[in-house]
Amino acid sequence: MGKIPSASTGCRRQSIECSKQYNREDLQHEVDRLVTAAFSRKTHLAYSTGLTAFTYFCDRCGILEKWPPSLNIVLKFIASLSLRGLAPSTVRSYVSSIGYI
Repeated sequence: MGKIPSASTGCRRQSIECSKQYNREDLQHEVDRLVTAAFSRKTHLAYSTGLTAFTYFCDRCGILEKWPPSLNIVLKFIASLSLRGLAPSTVRSYVSSIGYI
C-alpha cells in the first residue's frame, strides 16, 4: 500500500496566480459558456420562465428584490403559484430557478 501524499496549498496558490493572466471579459465568457453547457436548453427556458414569474410576483406585491430572497417571500411566491392553479411540478421548477441564481 502506497503512502498518501500530504495536503498542500501549493497547487491552489498556483491556480490563483494563473487566473491573473485572464481578463474579466474572458472569465465571464467562460463562466457563461460553462453554465450554458451545464443545463439543457429546456432547463434554461424553464428557469428563465420561473425567474420572470418571481420578478413579476415581487413587482406586483411591492417587494424589493434582494438576493437571496427570504424564506417568507419564497413561501408567499409558492402560495401565489398554488392559487393560480399551477401544477406542483411547475411550482418546483419555478422555485428551483430561484435557487439556481
